Amino acid sequence: MVWFSEPTEQTARIRHQCEWCGQKINAGAHYVRYVTDFDGFTIIKLHPECYAAMLKTDGIEEDGFLSGEHTRPGSEEEAIECSKGTT
Repeated sequence: MVWFSEPTEQTARIRHQCEWCGQKINAGAHYVRYVTDFDGFTIIKLHPECYAAMLKTDGIEEDGFLSGEHTRPGSEEEAIECSKGTT
């Protein structure tokens, strides 16, 4: 059984990388942080909008996801994908 801590909202003191989209979380920006033992003890840091997108994804608790494999919601790439009808 996979264990998840309660998510907390943090303010970055240094630059981090979002596990969901792979983009940078700049110092001073807000992000969501939680801990899991999905693939060993891991600290997950995500943009708030990426965390919200993750919560809407079915099966994420069982299957997990690869770092950077998703597009950040509201990003230019997402707008291009939507205009092509791929999302």
